Amino acid sequence: METDAASSGKCKPACNDCQQCNKGKCKKHNGKKRCKTGTCEPLTNGTPCASVSGGTCCTGTCVNTQSDESNCSACGTVCGVNQVCQRGACFPKAACPATQTSVCAPSVTMCGATCVCARSAEDNVVCFDLTGASCTTSTPCTASTDCPAGAACVDVSAVGPCGCATPPKICVSACPSPAPASEATAASEDTSDGLLGP
Repeated sequence: METDAASSGKCKPACNDCQQCNKGKCKKHNGKKRCKTGTCEPLTNGTPCASVSGGTCCTGTCVNTQSDESNCSACGTVCGVNQVCQRGACFPKAACPATQTSVCAPSVTMCGATCVCARSAEDNVVCFDLTGASCTTSTPCTASTDCPAGAACVDVSAVGPCGCATPPKICVSACPSPAPASEATAASEDTSDGLLGP
């Protein structure tokens, strides 16, 4: 019994949603149609795709350019080793520990002279600029799409005297110059006292 590919030139296995099937050439031999198996070729970079939420095709793979570190905002835009892709922008994480759940837990971790670690609404640990961040004046948010370009929505929920009772998340700007791991140090209790307060 002939295979589907042998009689039609289709691609087998089937191409993904960021590829198109270039059918194999067919010819008759002894009265039977014989075809070469088709080959999957990548669609043009930037083509929308559905297998990933908000997906974009990059070199034949469906990715989310809002969160993919190898294709951040556009195909081929690679974030640095100390960065994460946060809402289509490479946002610094510097020396921020993976265990950070909010700006105050498990403890306040500095990542620069005026920079603090926190977890974003998209579950990235990021390093943000504490200058101007406030429970009363910063924009409340539920996701980074609520924030201006270059900003992230981070968890600043209260732990002891640190953080915000309300809102639990605010928009903050990327740290302008996060410290490398060797220079970053944990903040003292004195530093965390009243952090982000009115």
